[in-house]
Amino acid sequence: MSSVEQASAKRRSALRLWLSIVHVVSFESLLKHRPNGGAVILLRTICVSVIVYLLVLTAVQVIDPERTSTFDLTEARLAIRNTIPRFGAIFAAVYVSLYSRFSSQWLYLADLYNQLMASEARAAASPNGKKMVLDLWKAGFLHDACDLHLARKPLFLSLVRRWGAETAIRDYFVSTTPSGREAYEELMRSVGGTSAVTSASAVTPAPNSAAGHSARLPVRGAARVRLAGHAK
Repeated sequence: MSSVEQASAKRRSALRLWLSIVHVVSFESLLKHRPNGGAVILLRTICVSVIVYLLVLTAVQVIDPERTSTFDLTEARLAIRNTIPRFGAIFAAVYVSLYSRFSSQWLYLADLYNQLMASEARAAASPNGKKMVLDLWKAGFLHDACDLHLARKPLFLSLVRRWGAETAIRDYFVSTTPSGREAYEELMRSVGGTSAVTSASAVTPAPNSAAGHSARLPVRGAARVRLAGHAK
């Protein structure tokens, strides 16, 4: 392995380690069990704020030349009492960050839903409606709802369950999503829907169909563009 490849491997390893740390510290694991929303945001805010506050408090105590390395409970209580306003500032900053991100995701998915409904209505009124494009678009919607942890929100739950049960949408979701079968089954289990996938159902869109081949990609791209200002 050349020096360039070794440096690249080290950078990838460092990036994976950093992302793992962020995942743990931001308590994103809570989103595996509950949909994103006010209660989860508040719980994550409390957990993240406590960790950040303790790290800042420890750093200040370590840097202060007048402090010793010996732990003293009285000194710790005094330090906490004197820095409570800092905790409030950290709490407010974390809450605003998480809620702003959730709001952006919610608005994006709601807007996408409205566009899908409008397109579906136009396609139904047309004798040559582009059902394939709509099915690909809906598959992209399911993918985004899953990625944004909003599939189990009451507003989208029945919709995800109904669209996910349609054969064409299911097939496009499976064929255009990394680890599509596992992702589909996990999604449908989370919303209480049917998750059976047969081996014959994985149908890949025709490569010569520009609309069919890339219909889901702009949806994912739109999500990243709109949410680019909010770190996960």
